[in-house]
Order: sequence, then structure tokens, then C-alpha cells
Amino acid sequence: MYEEGALIFPAVRIQRDYRMIDDVVRMARSRIRVADQWYGDFLAGLVAARIGERRLKELCLKFGRRRSNASSPTG
Repeated sequence: MYEEGALIFPAVRIQRDYRMIDDVVRMARSRIRVADQWYGDFLAGLVAARIGERRLKELCLKFGRRRSNASSPTG
């Protein structure tokens, strides 16, 4: 846990149609002492999620959705 404490949000939408919802980001930045560092980490996590999304779509296109689902632990 960080010295200033943890910011715990329920599941909130941070983007709509790949566009940032600025109110949520602005609220988080205002409550963090090192806002620029947090924002960089936030964007890095977002980019990682988008890469994962793109790769999953590629797998589904290559092998089909049913076959891609069947190889998952819950599929």
C-alpha cells in the first residue's frame, strides 16, 4: 500500500469507444501525490490491455471464436 493510502474504486468505465472519460481520470489524479507518475503507470496498463485485446481478436480471426474459447481454462 502506498503511504497516502489506496484508492479503491468500484468498477468504473474509464473509456467509451476508445476515448478517455476525463472526469474519472481527473478525479484520480487529484487524489494522488505523484499524479504524473500515476498517470504514466495508468496509461501503460491501458496500453497493455489494448495489446491483449488486439491479440485476442487476432486469435479469434485466425482460429475461430469457438476454437479459441475451447483452448481457454474455462472453455
